Amino acid sequence: MPGPHLFNIVYPDDGHQDLAVYFYAGDILAMETDILVVSAFQGSYHPVGGTLFGQLASRYRFYVPENELERISEHLVRLPVRPEDGLPCKTILIVEMNHSLGSARDIMLRTFSELGRHLPDLIGPNDRRISFPLLGTGSQHLPRETAAIELIRLTSQIDQHATEGDLDLCL
Repeated sequence: MPGPHLFNIVYPDDGHQDLAVYFYAGDILAMETDILVVSAFQGSYHPVGGTLFGQLASRYRFYVPENELERISEHLVRLPVRPEDGLPCKTILIVEMNHSLGSARDIMLRTFSELGRHLPDLIGPNDRRISFPLLGTGSQHLPRETAAIELIRLTSQIDQHATEGDLDLCL
């Protein structure tokens, strides 16, 4: 299976810092990352085919241990990954969607805003890469263009100086 390939770089200008957002094509799970941000329907982490949780289950035999989840906010959950899990990440952040709150676009915009408020505090000083595999474009049916624009907006809020080196933000 081919690994991910860099195919574009965007340099959002937030007026404060140099920021590069990398776009990868290929298998997001073939790329080592410190934080993998995934979306799920609220409270549903079942390995359904075609979802990232489905890929984690089929490829790594990994199932979300719900007793190890740490609730960060109403729609954001952190799951530390143990080395013996063999996953290509150290932490999984789960962005929960709740369709009773309105349209997919409105839900994603509120959820991205919430993620943007909390993510800077969740990045460790040794973290070098955060992967956001186009949140909401799977089962939530958000258009890819909308998800990409909102993720670029969200990533431009991250203080790159909070880490002790460069931080790669991969969409």
